[in-house]
This record gives sequence, C-alpha cells and structure tokens, in this order.
Amino acid sequence: MSMDVLASGGTNSEEFQRATLLSEWLMPKTTQTLRGLSAIAALFLGWLAVPLEVFIRYGQGERYMGLLRMFYGFGMIQTFFMIVIAVGLPYRYTQFTELFLLAYVMLAVAHQMQMWRRARAKIPWHSRAFGISHLQKLTLRLEAWLIGKPVPFLNGRKVPPFNISDWVLYRFIEPVTFVLLGLALRQYEPLVGLYLLVASAALFVKNNHLYNMERDRILDIIDAQIEQTYLQDALDGKPKEKTAGFTVAPVTYPDFPAEDAPDIAATVARTMGAAAGRNTQAAPAEGETAAEPDAEAQLPLPLDARSPGGASAASGNG
Repeated sequence: MSMDVLASGGTNSEEFQRATLLSEWLMPKTTQTLRGLSAIAALFLGWLAVPLEVFIRYGQGERYMGLLRMFYGFGMIQTFFMIVIAVGLPYRYTQFTELFLLAYVMLAVAHQMQMWRRARAKIPWHSRAFGISHLQKLTLRLEAWLIGKPVPFLNGRKVPPFNISDWVLYRFIEPVTFVLLGLALRQYEPLVGLYLLVASAALFVKNNHLYNMERDRILDIIDAQIEQTYLQDALDGKPKEKTAGFTVAPVTYPDFPAEDAPDIAATVARTMGAAAGRNTQAAPAEGETAAEPDAEAQLPLPLDARSPGGASAASGNG
C-alpha cells in the first residue's frame, strides 16, 4: 500500500505530482529514501490492522485476506508484544493474552475455510473484497430504533430517515469501537488493551486510505463521462452551468469538408452479388460430368474492368 496518495490527502492532484517531481530533482536520494520508508510504514500499518479485521469482519476476498497476510498479522501481534515488554513497560503475558492469540488463529483458519468452501462451490465473490462488518446488523438496528424518535429540545421534531453507509462504518465506527474496547481492557489487560489502541489507529488510516483510492477511481470514471457528454457544448462556448462545470481552452474548431457518405448497402449488395455470380454453376447431377469452364472466362480482366464498376459489370455477366 503506497503512502503517496495518503500523503496528498487521497487525491492525485497536479500540485502533489509537481511537488514530488521537484523533490526528486532537488533531493533524489532523500526522496527515494522517504518514499521507501513510507511504503514500509504503510505495509506494517496494514499488517498491524489485520487481526482487527479478522475479528470484526467476514466474507473477505482471497486476494485481500490471504493465508500469508494472516500470518503476517500474527507476527505483528507477537512483535508488538515483545517490543512493549522489551522497552520496560510494566506489561506481561497473561492467560488472557494467550486466549487472544488463540482466538485470532482460530478465526483466521475459519476465514480460510470460508474462502475454500466458496471457491469449491463456485460462488462468485470479488477476490479483493475487504469483508462485511459484524457491526452492520447493529447499525441497521440503530437506524430502525432512532428513525421517528422525537429529538429532545427541538420542539417535538423527530429523527428523519438516515442511512449509515459501509464507508462510514469502516472509516469511523470500526476504529472507534476498538478504541473504546482498548480503553476498557487497559484496566485489566494492559498489553492487549494497548495493542487494540495502536491497531485501531492503524485501521483508521488504512480504511480511509482505501476509501480515498476508491473514490478517486470512481471520480475519474464520472469525469470521463461528463467530458464525453459535454465536449461539444464546451467547444461551442456554452456556460459551465450548461456543461456540468466542464470547460475547455478556446480552440478554433475546423470545418471539415462534407463528403458524400458511401452507400454501405449498395456496396454490400454488389459484394454479395459478385459472390453469388461466382457460384451460379450448379453442381453436376449424378452420372453427369462437370462442364469445362469457358476458356474466355478464365482470361484476366483488362485493367479498366478491375475497377469497382468493372468488377460489378463482370460479375453481372457471370
């Protein structure tokens, strides 16, 4: 996962691209080093968030949550625990820590079994799907419970219909849920609680990065459709209110000479007629011998007869 888009706020802006080119020209080695470090940091943030996704989601695609990525997630948990203990913090392994690791391994195996069964049953599923949150059912119940309820201090106004989208769930509700869970566990299991706090920050960064990338991709498609639809209007100088905000540089649009369009139907008819003329000789009946071809018909056509008009006349005589 590259951090270039993340550093630019999730947009492939021209300013960011120019700044990148300028930095590569002024400080090529430094820029290359920083880019490598940002890529490594993004990679480790993704691995750090893997265990949280295993716990809170199901239905991931095989290329999004493969076996190797789950193994890296387990390694990140162990590495985090060892670093925290090594720096001298008063945290230690407990029975709850071991149960947490065991639960992760069991859920990772369950996810792999789900992918295997789905592939065996030939169920179509996006290979890069990042899963369905277990919190989705809770948000649906929350919507059903809140809609229509009176709002305090607003003169009896009721909550209007609303919808908690998937991206709101993934970008904000999931990380906040793990933050609250980490704060609660820190009182009793500080090692796991600290991990949940750090991993929830990694999950927040990762999910928002995916959101920005997906939004950029869809916006590019929409912009291309707008440009295709309103290009002629923009060239005609119509105001942007009439062209969905699309404008072009003033260009003198050339007047192309009007030529008679070729008669496609007549061309096809001549071609089919020529093919039929070459096949008008009927197959000989049983016991009959095929007639010898006319020697004059096999002579090459003169040059003037090889034009489309001459070919058509020759075909008609055949």
